Amino acid sequence: MACSETSIYLLGPSILSGNSLKSPSASYNDQQERFELGVDFTAEGSQTWAQFTSVNIGRQAAFVIDSKIVSAPTIQGATPAGSPTSITGSFTEETASTLAATLNSGALPIRFTRSN
Repeated sequence: MACSETSIYLLGPSILSGNSLKSPSASYNDQQERFELGVDFTAEGSQTWAQFTSVNIGRQAAFVIDSKIVSAPTIQGATPAGSPTSITGSFTEETASTLAATLNSGALPIRFTRSN
């Protein structure tokens, strides 16, 4: 179990660690007219993420640091292996940048888990 600022989640097993992430970054998507977070994975992490997203469409994936959920986006579609994934939501430039910086923090372990 873990908490965000507004919810409590029952988490499944961890599927990836922070070592599987490569430089999350915030950007503005001109076509969608919104801020979002782009996340690249290592080769192994990308394979795991692709498999996970393909069987969990419509479910949430929790980004957990020190037992605190920093993001819990709903998987909108499968992410092909080798492709970056996007985290979207009601981000401002500041909140997208803060989340990117949080996920980039090398000092904290990150777990990716399925929210039940």
